Amino acid sequence: MHAAKPFHQLLQTPEGRLGRLRARCAQLAELDERVRAQLPAPLRDHCRVANLRNGVLVMQTESPSWNNLLRYHLPTLLRDLQASAGIPPLRSIRLTVMPASGAAPMPRQGPLIPLRMTPPTAALIASLAESLEDEALRRSLLRLARHGQAGGG
Repeated sequence: MHAAKPFHQLLQTPEGRLGRLRARCAQLAELDERVRAQLPAPLRDHCRVANLRNGVLVMQTESPSWNNLLRYHLPTLLRDLQASAGIPPLRSIRLTVMPASGAAPMPRQGPLIPLRMTPPTAALIASLAESLEDEALRRSLLRLARHGQAGGG
């Protein structure tokens, strides 16, 4: 029977599953830095490398809008990465959206601005709700409309 090893020793040992996992994480973190360095300033703060497998680089963005902006840069990014020394051979780049709340938060540029519903928008939603036959949807829309009424949420 083998004696249990302290966890920090398991992470420092290159052989075994944890050692391979640690090495893979370090490899992806280094690749992430190199890839993001190729991107323009606002975009690099809203995306990250998620994986690299069989020549396909998987990148995550925190919203569909950042995904679309990154998609615009893909041809240049792929070409630049293929020409870079020290980057594994790439065939393509695949994009996914992973909101920051579902993963480790990505750095933001500036404070969040609270969204407010204007009274005219609230009135429009309430008017739409009153015309619906679906009772559950009608109640939901009326609750939403209350956020834009004076004194509402």
